[in-house]
Amino acid sequence: MSNDDTYNEADTRAKLIDPGLHDAGWDEGRIRREHYFTKGQIYLVGDRARRKQPLKADYLLRYNDALPLAVVEAKEEGLTSAAGLQQAKGYAQQLGLLFAYSSNGHGIEEFDFSTQAQRSLAAFPSPDELYDRYTAANPAVATPPSGRQAADPKAAYLDPLLVPYYDGDGKRPRYYQEIAVNKAVAAIAGGRRRILLTMATGTGKTYMALQIAWKLTRAGRARRVLFLADRVALRDQAYNAFAAFEDARAVIDEGKAPTRRGRPLRHVPVALRRERPARPCARRGRGRGRRGGPPVRAIPARLLRPRDRRRGAPLRLRHVERRPQALRRGHAPGHDRHAQARRQH
Repeated sequence: MSNDDTYNEADTRAKLIDPGLHDAGWDEGRIRREHYFTKGQIYLVGDRARRKQPLKADYLLRYNDALPLAVVEAKEEGLTSAAGLQQAKGYAQQLGLLFAYSSNGHGIEEFDFSTQAQRSLAAFPSPDELYDRYTAANPAVATPPSGRQAADPKAAYLDPLLVPYYDGDGKRPRYYQEIAVNKAVAAIAGGRRRILLTMATGTGKTYMALQIAWKLTRAGRARRVLFLADRVALRDQAYNAFAAFEDARAVIDEGKAPTRRGRPLRHVPVALRRERPARPCARRGRGRGRRGGPPVRAIPARLLRPRDRRRGAPLRLRHVERRPQALRRGHAPGHDRHAQARRQH
């Protein structure tokens, strides 16, 4: 076949590589074509900011929506099958993947980062075959600890990496967030007790903590998760970010952990005022607290101290003892003002 009769890269993908992927069992739900994973590096020209070309892989192959496995770089039919392997290896390393492929539609070149081996193939491996090789390189991920059951009865969810990301907030993890979540989950599943993720401000650390906790709990790898924050505002931000757990989330306030999680806690700037009644109440009534206790009234937010009125302030209880009516008038209870004046004369 002459060079004029060979397919260009676009035709090679459509007429040769796509059918080869379908024959290997990769359906359209597992294939991401022209997967852009960066927007391009920012650089300055004088006083103006510009971007370089964004990075994209010709194909990103996923076992399911939560677990990417490999990248495929396509080259035109007239080039060798290994012409794009170096480029595919670079993309795979940036995406944290173990398998990289290059193909011209007729031959396939594979590089396996788990074994550091390169080989030529006649056909693409199937999704199950590639997943089996992935779990062989990470055996602890797919093996649940004894006595634990996944939150979802599907056996596939025993692997925490296969648990779909929580997307109730409409967000999807960026490529570096997905790498961090998967590496942290795999390390925890492998028995690591200490893990440090170093990331810049604004890169979504709280969001990634949510996804890590979501995957581990759904796969039965964790029962309780403690999120620590050094400021109340950050704690309240995390509480809102963990909305996926609904009633199961709770706040430790002033060192006291809540024992009931039947309903979500509210972060509202409300204080409770307790008024002492004229007589001790003998039974519980409307508007009263515990048996024998005084009634409870809520203080409006505008009357709170500024530090209690700040946005996102936790629930604070202020016990305000109301002075008896007689004392507020300036004389002791049980004494008549006129009788006091007569005694003075």
